[in-house]
Amino acid sequence: MIKMYPTLNPAEEPTPIPIEYVYFLEDGERDISKPNRYYFNFPQEWCTSNRGESIVGVRRIFMLARSRKIEFTLGVRKYRRNEFDKLKHDNPQFSYEQLFYHLEDEQKSEVFININSWLNRENDLREIWNDMRAAIEAKFAEFNIGADIINKEHNFNLDNQELKLSTKYSNLVTEYQDLQKVIEDLTNKIFNEKDEKVKAKLQEELDKKNEEDKMNINLRRNVQKEMEKIREEIKLSEQKPTFIEEKEGLRQRDVQTDGYYNYSENHFTEIFYSPTNGEILQGSKYKNYYVDLSISFRVRPKDDLSPYRRYDFNDVFNIGYEDFNNNPWDYMDPEKPVKDKDGNIIRYEGKWMREIKFKNVWDRHSCSIYSSLAEQSNKYYLGNSQIDFYPIKYFKLNSTDQRFWVEFNSGRHNNIPVLVPNNESFVIEMQLLPFKKMLYI
Repeated sequence: MIKMYPTLNPAEEPTPIPIEYVYFLEDGERDISKPNRYYFNFPQEWCTSNRGESIVGVRRIFMLARSRKIEFTLGVRKYRRNEFDKLKHDNPQFSYEQLFYHLEDEQKSEVFININSWLNRENDLREIWNDMRAAIEAKFAEFNIGADIINKEHNFNLDNQELKLSTKYSNLVTEYQDLQKVIEDLTNKIFNEKDEKVKAKLQEELDKKNEEDKMNINLRRNVQKEMEKIREEIKLSEQKPTFIEEKEGLRQRDVQTDGYYNYSENHFTEIFYSPTNGEILQGSKYKNYYVDLSISFRVRPKDDLSPYRRYDFNDVFNIGYEDFNNNPWDYMDPEKPVKDKDGNIIRYEGKWMREIKFKNVWDRHSCSIYSSLAEQSNKYYLGNSQIDFYPIKYFKLNSTDQRFWVEFNSGRHNNIPVLVPNNESFVIEMQLLPFKKMLYI
């Protein structure tokens, strides 16, 4: 009889090889009441086997932000505070939209900017602002060309007055210089003259010229004041508001973004806002403005978790219909669709707001991972979201539960939950040990 394994000793025990298992985010089930927690099932062949003590090993935890294409339309409108507040006072029944549209066309400005931002794997949300700023600056510069023409036409008479005053001032300066020469000559003649009668006449003439000099000085001061007044009127009479988005200097901006951890509500917030709304120049003669913003984007259909790039905005900014999501109809009007040339709805018109906030957004930084696997660890802490355990990290399970949970918190603010966006990459590599344990140290 030919033996298939002539070297195998039947008395020898088989080598205890653990089950290697990999879990991806899509393998888990999100806890609706605690959306930063996902449940994963242990494999049935391990749950039902005679495994003795339940021990699992964690080999690797890895989380990597996906490359994203962020597409949306940003609306920006600017108008005078005093005109708006007056209109609001006289028409308390008007909505903000009605108030804006009742303003004169010369008192308000409005633009819409198409934003395309590419987020690479290593980029955080600041990259969106970098791409936004470039598009905003270009659009503002284009709009301001037309607004400047309107303002110059409106200020035509004032410009002419300033020109006349400027010419008059130049003539007075020339006259002053001539007077100074005459005064200097007369002073020298008086100093050198011996005849007292002639000296007296020269002194009379010098006194007249000194009076003319004083009059010239007063006239120049008055003309200068008139010029300053006209220039101030030119600034004050700006009809069409122009947009500001400075890179340098004071960095005055009508549009800005920011991200911050909200400790009172326990989440990360991304905000689009206008610093102009906070710049109330009390007692200033110059115009103060309000700036409103709107945002419009493609809406992912309900129950559609497909990784289509066209819905990346929804994933990154936590757009959805659960309580922990940002509902799309908080930002857009479902009764105002925007259609393409074929009549297909691609998005909806954005609602106008003083600031646009997105709650429970992932800042695309590392996460602290907590798990029921680590019940022997302080606070159930498993590790960081980018880590290889060498040697493998082992945990004994005291529960007979056939599943375990994993929670995501901020790596920098460990008490802040992280809601992992749809279609992001997360993997945990594990070992499920058999009855005979062999630990890899």
